[in-house]
Amino acid sequence: MSIRSPIQPTGQPNSTVCLTPTCVKAAASILNDVDLTIDPCSDFYQYTCGGWLKTATIPEDESSVGAFLKLRDDNYNLMIQIMESSYDDFIKDIHTEFAVDEQDKINFGMAQDYYKSCMNETALDVLGPTPIYPELVSIVSTFPDNSVFKATDVSDLTDVLMKVYEQGIEPFSSLSIGPDDMHPETISITISQPDLVLPSKEYYQQPEALDIYRKTLTELFKAVLGRSNCTATDTFRISKAEELGLELLSDSEIEDLVTRVVDFDTRLADITYKQEDLQDPVANYNKMPLSHIKQAYSHVDWERFLRHFVAEEQEIPETVIIPTPQYFEKLAAWFQSNLPMQTIREYIMMRNIVAKAYALDSNTRSIMRKMISAISSGTTAPPFRSRVCIQSTSSSFGALMGRYYTMKSFGGDAERAQVEKFVDLIHQAWLKRLPQMDWLDSETRERAIEKVQKIKHKLAYSIVTPDVRSPSSLKAYFDGVQISPASFFKNEQSTTKWELNKAWKKLGKPVDKNEWLMNPQDVNAYYTPNYNEIVVPAGILKSVFYNKDNPSYLNYGAIGMVVGHELTHAFDNSGRHFGGDGNLVDWWSDITAKQFEEKSQCFVRQYGNFHIEGPDGKAYNVNGKMTLGENLADNGGLDASYMAYKQSMKDKPDYRRLPGLDNLSPDALFFVNFGRMWCARDRPRMAVQRVLTDVHSPNRFRVNGALQNSKAFSEVFQCKSGSPMNPDNKCEVW
Repeated sequence: MSIRSPIQPTGQPNSTVCLTPTCVKAAASILNDVDLTIDPCSDFYQYTCGGWLKTATIPEDESSVGAFLKLRDDNYNLMIQIMESSYDDFIKDIHTEFAVDEQDKINFGMAQDYYKSCMNETALDVLGPTPIYPELVSIVSTFPDNSVFKATDVSDLTDVLMKVYEQGIEPFSSLSIGPDDMHPETISITISQPDLVLPSKEYYQQPEALDIYRKTLTELFKAVLGRSNCTATDTFRISKAEELGLELLSDSEIEDLVTRVVDFDTRLADITYKQEDLQDPVANYNKMPLSHIKQAYSHVDWERFLRHFVAEEQEIPETVIIPTPQYFEKLAAWFQSNLPMQTIREYIMMRNIVAKAYALDSNTRSIMRKMISAISSGTTAPPFRSRVCIQSTSSSFGALMGRYYTMKSFGGDAERAQVEKFVDLIHQAWLKRLPQMDWLDSETRERAIEKVQKIKHKLAYSIVTPDVRSPSSLKAYFDGVQISPASFFKNEQSTTKWELNKAWKKLGKPVDKNEWLMNPQDVNAYYTPNYNEIVVPAGILKSVFYNKDNPSYLNYGAIGMVVGHELTHAFDNSGRHFGGDGNLVDWWSDITAKQFEEKSQCFVRQYGNFHIEGPDGKAYNVNGKMTLGENLADNGGLDASYMAYKQSMKDKPDYRRLPGLDNLSPDALFFVNFGRMWCARDRPRMAVQRVLTDVHSPNRFRVNGALQNSKAFSEVFQCKSGSPMNPDNKCEVW
C-alpha cells in the first residue's frame, strides 16, 4: 500500500513523529477510517472514509451510523450510567468544580424518577393504551360530529384545539413564542403550518407510503379503539373505555375512519409549503393584525384561543407573524366548504394518538415503529429501552442532564476558557477574510465587518438561564414540573405543560438572550440570527471532533470547521438578512446583493447535480435550493478554519506527524480529519428521506462538494486542474 504524499509547503521545517498516547490513538483511528489506495483527487470522501465504510455496519435498531452518531451514542451511554447509579456513587468521580449539595441530590432524583418511569415497561404494558383515553374523551365531548363544519362550530373547534394544544398536539397550525425578527428585543407569537405525520409532503404522493400509512393507522386504531377482545390487555382496555364513556369501534368502522383520515391528511399536506420555500426570512416575515387573521382565517376564534394561553396580566398582542399565509387561506376556505365535522374530529384524534404513542404500551409503540421503519428509517429491530428513555430524559430535562453529563465528561470553566480561545482564533480568521472579498462593495463590507465583530460565543454549557453549575438555578428553572416514578404518561403530560407555560410566560418580557436552544450534551452546534451568536455544546467537544492534546491540525479540521460553519451562517442566504444586532434589515447594497444571488446560484447548480440512489433504483437529486444555506456554511466554514489553522502554525508551530501517517503533512491531515468527521452510512430509505427533507446535503457531498471548491485542498493534494476534486469551475461566496 502506498500513501499519496502531498508536497510539504515551502519552508516547512522537518517535523517529528508524535508518539503520545493521544497521537497514537488518533493515528490508529485515522488509519482505520481511510482507504489510501484511492486517489484523493478522484473521490476524497472515499479516500478518508473508505476503510471505515468497508467495516461499518448499521445496528438493527438504527437507520444510520457515523461519527456524529457514535459520539451521540457515547454521550447517551454515559447518561444511562449516570441515571442507573445512585447520586452518592455519581459524585465520587466528577471532573468539574460545580457545587454539590442537597438540592442537587433532589434535582438528580427528579430526573431519575422520570427515567425510571420510562424504563418500567411492565407498568406501561399493564395499562395498554388507556392513559390516552381521557384525552380522547375530551376531544369527543368537546367537538360534535353530526353535521358539516359551519360558522356556529368555530367555538367548538377552538375549544378542542385549545385542549389538544395543551398536550403539545398541533393538527392544523404550529405556534411558537420567540424574538420578533424585525424587533428582536421583543417577544412575538408566530403561527405557522403544522408538522405532518409523514416525513414531508412528497411522501403523500407516493402510493407505497400511503398504503403503509393506511395499514398502520388501521392497526393503530384497532389497538387503541377497537372492540376486539382477544387478550387480557383488551379486556382491561374495553373496561376502561366503558368506564370513561369512550365509544369503541368495529373493524369496518375503523377501516372507513382510516380512509377518511388519510384522505384528509393527504389534502392537508397538499396545501402546505415545501421545505425549500421556508428558507427566506424576509418572505416569511408577515406580521398581521389579529383583527385581520380573525376575519381571514375564521375557522378558529383566534382571539379566544390566544387569550386562553396568554397570562391574565398580559394583553393579547395586537399582531402575530404568519410565515405561511397561503396555507391558512386555503385551510380556511377548506373548512368553509362543507367539511364533515366527523372527519375533523377523527383527524384530531388520530394526531393525538400518533403523537402520544411513544408514551404508551409496547404494542402501540411497535405499531408506530414499524410504520416509520417501512416508510423511512428501514430499521429491523426496536431500540433498546434504555436508549429511548435516556433520549426522552435528556430532552425533557436538558439542562439538568447537561449538568450531570458535563460533570462526568468535561473540565468545567477552565476547559471552557480554553475552548473559547480556540473559537476566537477562527472568529478572527473569518473577520480577516472579509477585506479579501472584492465582490463586496465598501459599504456592505464595513457592515459585514461590524456584524462579525458583534457575534458572541456560548460554549460548553449554559451559565445563566439556567446556570448548570448551580443546583438552585436549576431548581428555579424547572419549577412547576411534577414527576412521579409511577406514571411515564403523566410525567410526559407534566413536562409538556411546563414547557408550554414557560414559553407563554415570555410574552411581555424582555428577550432573554442568555437562554440556550440546545443542551450541553448535544452533539451539534448552531447560529442564532436574532442573538447573532454561535453556540457549541460540550457534547461535541470530544474526539473525533476535538481533543485539547491533539496536534492542532486535527482540531482545526474537525471542530474548527464546525465553528467556521456556524459563523458562516451569519452570512448565508438566510442569515445575511439580519444585522449585527439580530434584526431583520436590508443592509446590503443592491449591486452586492445581486452578486450574492448570482454567486449562490453556482452552489445551487453544483449540489443539485449530486444524487443518491434510492431502494427503488431511482436517482434522487440533492435539492440545491433547500440545502443552499448549509452548503454555503460548509464551504465558508472550511476555508475560515483552514485560514485560522495556517495562522496558528505561524504563531505556535505544531508540525508533529502521526505514526503510520508520517508521509502525510499536517496540511493534508487537516483535510483528512475534516473528511472523516463526516464518515456515515444510511439505510437506503433513510438516505432518501434525508434528500427529501434535510436542509443538509448528504455527507459524501458535504465533503466532496466543499473540497471541489477549495483551492487550498487542490494545492495540498496536487490535484490536476479538471480532475474530479479540482474542477475548472469553482463556486465561492465566503
